[in-house]
Amino acid sequence: MSSERGRLVEPLVRRSPEGIFYGRGATRIGHLCPERVRMNESPRGVVCDAVFEIVPPDTSPSPVTCRLSYEETDPVAVTARFTLGEQTVGWTFARALLLSGMYEPVGDGDIAVRPGVDADGHATVYVELSSPHGAALLRTRTSQVATFLAMTQQVVPIGQELDGVDMDAVVSRLLHQASA
Repeated sequence: MSSERGRLVEPLVRRSPEGIFYGRGATRIGHLCPERVRMNESPRGVVCDAVFEIVPPDTSPSPVTCRLSYEETDPVAVTARFTLGEQTVGWTFARALLLSGMYEPVGDGDIAVRPGVDADGHATVYVELSSPHGAALLRTRTSQVATFLAMTQQVVPIGQELDGVDMDAVVSRLLHQASA
């Protein structure tokens, strides 16, 4: 399935030696998570390009390209890769944070999301990012975020993110890694 703003990444086309899966057009769609993907299934994901604006405190907003991505192998997270000029910064955070932030202010710490209205009266979503290296306030139209989230629900419906995950296997793997 595809649309002007994004596309549902079709099942696995190939796997790189590093374990990264690529869909059509060499789009990266994730690392294998054996607890989520069965042996006879291929992971799927969503890649959606969006236009955000960086909203500096003392100047006019500047457009920033953003690639939103979602992977079946990490069903609770979304990744946003913001590109301004030649610099790209990636942030991974909870899909639920982005969804809730369309309707009410949410987030504490490095990422906060809240609804708003732009000067033209369009519904917007503000994403505030902060790190030891700096902070940024970005915004986009709510319709872009809603389209992306609707596509992610085709891959893994909201509320079913942990269905099919063998939590015993996850805990065992984490304990094994911690003891190694």
